[in-house]
Amino acid sequence: DVWMPGEDGFHLIQSLAGDEGFSRIPVWAISADGTTEKRARSYPNVTEFLEKPIQPERLKKRFIDFSRGNMR
Repeated sequence: DVWMPGEDGFHLIQSLAGDEGFSRIPVWAISADGTTEKRARSYPNVTEFLEKPIQPERLKKRFIDFSRGNMR
C-alpha cells in the first residue's frame, strides 16, 4: 500500500529499486487513491497498480495474466 503508516510505500518502492538485490523484483502498488497511479508507475520496478477496494476476481485475473507474461 503506497500510504502505509510510518514509512510510506513510495519510500519502500524507491528503496527496493535502488538495491541491486531487490531491484528486479516486480512490485504491485496498491492504493485507495487512484491519483497515485502515475507516481507509482514512474518507478521502474512497479509493474502493476491496483486501486482499493480490491476485487478478488480482478486481482486473480491480473495475477494470472502477469504470471503468464513473466514465464515466457
